[in-house]
Amino acid sequence: MDKLLLYLLESGICLLVFFSLYQLFLKKETWYHLKRIYLVFSISFSLLIPLLNISLTGGSVAQLMNFRMEPLMVSASGNTAIPGGSISIWEICGFVYFSAVFFLAIRTFLNFRRIRKLYLSGQVMPAKHYNLILHSMNYPPFSFFRNIFISNIHYTSGQLDDIIEHEKAHVRQLHTVDIVLAEILIILQWFNPMAWLYKNLVTENHEFLADEAVISRGFSPEAYQLRILSQLFGIRSMPAAHNFNQSITLKRLKMMEKSKSPAASRLKLLLVLPAAMLLFYMFACTSGQTDLSAQDTRETRQKEADVFFMVDKAAEPDGGVMAFRKYIAENIRYPEKAKKKGVQGKVYIQFIVDENGNLVTAIESSEVPPPPPPVKKDASGEVPPPPPPPETADIEGIVVVGYRPPEGSKAEYAKEDIQLLADEAIRVIMEYDLKWKPALKDGKAVKSAWTIPVDFNLQ
Repeated sequence: MDKLLLYLLESGICLLVFFSLYQLFLKKETWYHLKRIYLVFSISFSLLIPLLNISLTGGSVAQLMNFRMEPLMVSASGNTAIPGGSISIWEICGFVYFSAVFFLAIRTFLNFRRIRKLYLSGQVMPAKHYNLILHSMNYPPFSFFRNIFISNIHYTSGQLDDIIEHEKAHVRQLHTVDIVLAEILIILQWFNPMAWLYKNLVTENHEFLADEAVISRGFSPEAYQLRILSQLFGIRSMPAAHNFNQSITLKRLKMMEKSKSPAASRLKLLLVLPAAMLLFYMFACTSGQTDLSAQDTRETRQKEADVFFMVDKAAEPDGGVMAFRKYIAENIRYPEKAKKKGVQGKVYIQFIVDENGNLVTAIESSEVPPPPPPVKKDASGEVPPPPPPPETADIEGIVVVGYRPPEGSKAEYAKEDIQLLADEAIRVIMEYDLKWKPALKDGKAVKSAWTIPVDFNLQ
């Protein structure tokens, strides 16, 4: 979910930057072909660049994968283990997002299916570079890829040369490809107003291009404008296609009368270069180790070490993380001795999954570390981030890596009392008999570390 949120954020930022440049410098220009290139480039760039992850030094950048599961709470009442992770706000947001994506994808599919049904039920009249489809539905003339759809009502009325020329311009210039791209953008970025604005800009610019093509073929601008107005009322439109009367506005009629922008105005498109380079550097490029000798030393150290903390893909239990949580929740018990002594708190258990997907069960140390010292704020009042863990370490098996007393508690427990909690958590983990998918580093399976916080609570 984190990667999806990051992708959507970066993609949205790209859309916003390019849209702002368009509104500031290109909106009023009449170089429609260049504006089309700009809009298609903006959408494609925004969808694809955030997916890239290019190291500036040619190496891969590892992600921190000392995986820490959400805490599990163990209650003393009824010896029942309660998973600490109920449905989170992010899971709800993910459900809403993918539900909307599914709905919009189905809507687009149904629109395309309606067009196909219209094609199959209509009369196909092949021409040199397009097919003319006559149908009985009350839709305005529209085009879809190389097909031009016209209702029988309009066709029998005659005087369709300018209308057909308009739709032929859409066919020749492959405007449907842009429409499909804009639909994909809306499906992925449905919550982003920029996506819907881009769809409007693309279709509007297509109409300007088609109008320009009609006028350039010698048709009277005045008669053509009257034709547009006559098509405006009382006709349903076809989604996901080019309608002859789509987006009929005063702006479209005025653009036919507007004189060509000066040639020098085309230089404004050069503004896209620094913007694209900056966004590419921000979202596609990652910094790497520039000191080659240091890199060689690090790689040598990684080869010699047993356990990797920095991997490309984390180890995962068969059946998923939630199945592993459920197993622990169903099998862990609050130790009776700890319950009688009033011992409670959170223990952090670290265990190793080897390169074969086996959980390493040899316990190296059973000594519980002391409670961590209180976190001190810096001069600005902020809590400093914890230091990053090492990339590798020479550790084996299941170990206790931390203990934290209940919040606000002043009780002090002996190490052997705290160990009662740790032993129970270790017992459950050691008895887990399912296989794991090992962590991957540079495409190879390696040993990696997992950390599980288990919260024993007497209340």
